[in-house]
Amino acid sequence: MPQYLKQKRGLWLFQRRVPKELRHLYGGKAMLTKSLGTSDVSVAKTMAARMVADMDEALRQTRSQRPRDKYLHFLAELEQRDTPDLSEREGMNLYAEIVERGGLPALDAIATRHAGYDGSRYGVTLMDCIELSQNRAKLKGATQKVIGNRKLHAKQFLEHLGLVDIQLAEIKRSQVNGWVEAMALAGGAKGTIQLKVGTLKTIFDDAVDKHDDLVTANPFAKVGIFGKAKRGKIPFKDKELRALLAVDDDYFTRALAFSGMRGGELCALRGTDIKTDEDTGIMYFDITKSKTEAGVRRIPVHPLLAEWASDKAGDPGLLYQGKIKPDKPQRSTEFMNRRKDRAGIQSEATTHSLRGLFATGLEQANVRSETIKRLMGHVQQDLAFSDYSKGLTLIELKEAVEQLSTVGCYRALTGVV
Repeated sequence: MPQYLKQKRGLWLFQRRVPKELRHLYGGKAMLTKSLGTSDVSVAKTMAARMVADMDEALRQTRSQRPRDKYLHFLAELEQRDTPDLSEREGMNLYAEIVERGGLPALDAIATRHAGYDGSRYGVTLMDCIELSQNRAKLKGATQKVIGNRKLHAKQFLEHLGLVDIQLAEIKRSQVNGWVEAMALAGGAKGTIQLKVGTLKTIFDDAVDKHDDLVTANPFAKVGIFGKAKRGKIPFKDKELRALLAVDDDYFTRALAFSGMRGGELCALRGTDIKTDEDTGIMYFDITKSKTEAGVRRIPVHPLLAEWASDKAGDPGLLYQGKIKPDKPQRSTEFMNRRKDRAGIQSEATTHSLRGLFATGLEQANVRSETIKRLMGHVQQDLAFSDYSKGLTLIELKEAVEQLSTVGCYRALTGVV
């Protein structure tokens, strides 16, 4: 097969990878594929040689340009896109950013960031929305890692596209699916990929809430292999719960079901985190490490956990330590999967399913929504956990948790047939 040529349906195609420096000349394409419109191989070779020579010459000229010449070319490109006047320092900073990415991609999107949204023909871009989404995450009590992921995951998506920025309205589902497939082929874990896609979905939703004229379907919603319901929303059946209890020699299943803790929160607990309130005598789990700031809370110990919790209280060791690294918490997902295997359970329900069971049980018991939010760690820090006189008392929380023994969805866990 002649170099750069490929035959398809009797006609020859020219195919060659485009150097980064020239991609702005080819619509940002990394691979140029063009039909030569001939079935004659000798004619195709001549045409291909001409195209290769033109590309090589353009590449030579680009690489031989002085930095100052490239910068002037960049400014000329910006001026053709109706961008505002930039100082030399601003222009150089923009140029440095583009050089870092390679070539001159996404000039319209870069111009948008400096032209502003109001009155601009470009529309709001992905990078425009990062700060907005980060601020919303802060208000919801998200951790610094979750907040930082907003920018990190957005940049990773743009790097996949070979762009510095992109208008939200121009993001295509095919681009997102391509990103997902690329991460999967690179060996990315399904949970990690889903986390990244979910982060960008949140950024997009936050932008739609702010910009009324941004009426478009979220391209990050129900993407590719992640279009199915989350596993955590799949509940355990009664017979599966009974099977788990049969192998629940260390109260892992019971502790999750009767506290509503996340798996990671439970595995991070030590015996010293099981405390007793001096005024009321109520024993509770003192959660100081959580996914969000609102997750820092106190959960009264349910009577069915009292004996186990009393035995563990005061021990400085982890309740569930890793086997390979005893000083590190057990990974809750792996721990649950091993228990499901021992119990012969094929369901895709997870530790989070037990957290969902906890919320459902409280709702069935007609517990107030404010109390449920407090126990689940879904409320903001406007009510201090250390000052219950201004919010919910520990006694009220204890009464709510004890109601779980009376509801139907807990019959498998309470021994009721």
